[in-house]
Amino acid sequence: MVPGINSTHLNQVTGRVDFSVYLTRLKRCKNPGLTMGTLLGHVYPGVVQMTIALWWTYSCYKRYYKCLHNGKKFLSSSWFAVDKFPNYPLESIVKFFVFLVGIIFDATHNGITHINIKNIFHVTIYWFVLIQSLVEILQFYKFRFIPPSAEYFTAVLAFIMHTFIFGAHIRGRSELDGLLHSLLALAIAGCAFTFALEAFIRDNLMVTLARCTCMLVQGTWLTHLGFIMFPPIAGMKNWATELDHMEYMVLVMYFSWHIAVDTLIVFLFGKGIG
Repeated sequence: MVPGINSTHLNQVTGRVDFSVYLTRLKRCKNPGLTMGTLLGHVYPGVVQMTIALWWTYSCYKRYYKCLHNGKKFLSSSWFAVDKFPNYPLESIVKFFVFLVGIIFDATHNGITHINIKNIFHVTIYWFVLIQSLVEILQFYKFRFIPPSAEYFTAVLAFIMHTFIFGAHIRGRSELDGLLHSLLALAIAGCAFTFALEAFIRDNLMVTLARCTCMLVQGTWLTHLGFIMFPPIAGMKNWATELDHMEYMVLVMYFSWHIAVDTLIVFLFGKGIG
């Protein structure tokens, strides 16, 4: 695990951040970049999830207003086509390769010959999303062995498994780690619930927007979580592994703010598109 930069990284003469200590520790990992035990390993999937959530939000609003204008019934979908490339499931293809990158980096974290249970644990998180993206691609190209609504089933399965995996992840970890990932699991469970609901209620815009909001919360909180656990800048708060009551409440409050702001962002998207 690569630590964040703290006061010990300050040059005592110049007062500036001395990155040499940080880089020395970083080099000890054969492949430190996108693994989940680093800041970038949390920011990378977090930004990907935020991008997906905002793309879903934009696309479902666009489809809704188009249907409203043409007098047609609105129906949502687990993924949305790109107008310039209607003959390709571009969103699903991009998701597939983006999460494949995550698998490759985590699987080779300690070198290809030193794959351990922690690597496999992290790879499993990506694996279910990879399956879901693949199902969407195969479904688009009308492979007959893919049943109807399989894209929703695999999405719900992926988020349920993510919730379960993060539930196991917090066992034996510090109070800080446990709280941060418990709140993350709550956002992931929200994604599972809204996807399951949407599978049966695809003509309700609010159900799809709820899915977008949960996904956005998952992304913003995962990114924030990375900065809390691995503060990259001197002067940022170094949280104690064991929390007092006030610190516990502050982190819960932060998560609540994520929900509030992300919900507002999703609604403002509609105003901008409409």
